Amino acid sequence: RTGTETLDGTEAYVVEVEHENESIDVDGTIWVATENDRVLKQRVSDGTNTTVVRYDDQRFNISIDETTFAPSAARDSTVGSTTYDQFEATQDATDRDLATLDADGFTFEGAVVTNAGGGTTVAQQYADGASNATVVTTDAESLPYDDLNGTAVSVNGQDATAATMEEGTVVVWTDGDITYAVVSDGTTDETVTLAESVSG
Repeated sequence: RTGTETLDGTEAYVVEVEHENESIDVDGTIWVATENDRVLKQRVSDGTNTTVVRYDDQRFNISIDETTFAPSAARDSTVGSTTYDQFEATQDATDRDLATLDADGFTFEGAVVTNAGGGTTVAQQYADGASNATVVTTDAESLPYDDLNGTAVSVNGQDATAATMEEGTVVVWTDGDITYAVVSDGTTDETVTLAESVSG
């Protein structure tokens, strides 16, 4: 302790500290309130850089409501994915009518239902023997395609966004509370055509 100072109207002890290893040239100063031993300020310097931390609005022995530590509804919700081989089983696993891909030659191959992000996301896989397509529907807060830097297109008169990714082309649009995405290994025009065949 090297003395006292008044810090923002509070009398404080000034305590100088140094590293026990003398080869480490770091000095520290701590200001401690004389009235109740509260730490008011800390400063650490290595001769080149200086870090100062101030402690304001400290309160002790206060009651904290138990709800402060309760997880939010979103964090408390069930998160997980389940794979299905049949469309009927996929439909039974959700509480909304699922869209289907009604494009010529494409048949349902399987689906993954994921509960996360405050909602349910369903990714259905379709194939026609030569190409693949995925139909994604969600009422969750976000999709992996939210930040697409794509081009504006139209899907059955609705505004949509198309973008090319490593895995193919994606077309995304929203209808009411549901966001739709169709991913295919085709061109943008081909993927838009597939998107226009989504019904449900």
